Amino acid sequence: MISIIIVLYNSKSHIYNCLNSIVHSTIENKYELILVNNNPNDNYLFDDEILKEENIINLEKNIGYSAAINKGVLHSNGDIILTLNPDVILGENTIADLINVLLSNDSFGVIGGKALDENLKFQLSSIRRFPHVSTLLTKFISFLTNKQLNMYNYFDIDNKKIQYVDS
Repeated sequence: MISIIIVLYNSKSHIYNCLNSIVHSTIENKYELILVNNNPNDNYLFDDEILKEENIINLEKNIGYSAAINKGVLHSNGDIILTLNPDVILGENTIADLINVLLSNDSFGVIGGKALDENLKFQLSSIRRFPHVSTLLTKFISFLTNKQLNMYNYFDIDNKKIQYVDS
């Protein structure tokens, strides 16, 4: 089973489109949706057929994104965890493609999809190298000179292929 965990915080303008994209995704595995509401002042109304009330965790205070994800994981039943931000809109085959890649290699523990903006342009900031002195220096020089010397954000890879990245 796949557990799809989404942390909410002032997310009303996004979450319904995100859920709609999940519902219209090709998902071969059984899945559950778990929403963790990190803002006690936000009230959300969801269709019972999409999301059962027991899969909404309303926190009494904002505990931060990572801690909220952990609450969702503790509540989950899946052997595969998919975390999404509420502003994500998935392509029809995104989840199926991610699961296929994940299960294709026993050494994979974490995978991530390619992030595109609203114009379907690749978001370079979605992948980064581990910040060593050399990568940070090229980022800083790139910022000062307005040239693409930035190795921190993987300017040098083909984003149309599956790649190993640091984060």
